[in-house]
Amino acid sequence: MIYVLNIIYYRTMSKLWRQIKKGYVVMSLATSSTGISWDLRDLFSGFDDPRLTAAIDQVYAEAEHFAAEYRGSIDVAGGPAAEHLLRGLERIEALWDALARPVVYANLLFSADTSKPEHRDLQQQMEQHNTSIANLLLFFELDGCISAMMMPSDYCTTHCLHRITIFAEYASL
Repeated sequence: MIYVLNIIYYRTMSKLWRQIKKGYVVMSLATSSTGISWDLRDLFSGFDDPRLTAAIDQVYAEAEHFAAEYRGSIDVAGGPAAEHLLRGLERIEALWDALARPVVYANLLFSADTSKPEHRDLQQQMEQHNTSIANLLLFFELDGCISAMMMPSDYCTTHCLHRITIFAEYASL
């Protein structure tokens, strides 16, 4: 099978090469994305937009407040109250959503033009902020897994043990 594919490939390439030599095929280095760029102004006005710093500062403040309120309240005897857990899940989802805007913006900006050091630096800063905030909120997922392990469900136990193992391995790096 591979032999047949190789023959087809070489025949096609030799035919193309003959057409190029005769001038039948004009090759262009331009790609289909030439001249196309993303308009990211709906997110932020540029890499130096002060709203980026304000957005990250706001997420940090909310994450610290969340941690102060919820740390130690999930992994409790009998499990947390359903309303408390629901409020926590809604708040942490809102935190991740708020964090996604500056992080995604920095990634898209850097992807659009990787030659600019200011785009690279912003992307790296946002990744560091993302990691710091994730570490600040990690307790919620771990406590939730530990609480879920107290449930009789094999699925919850297996899933949570797997997640705890991954976090433990990551923490030991």
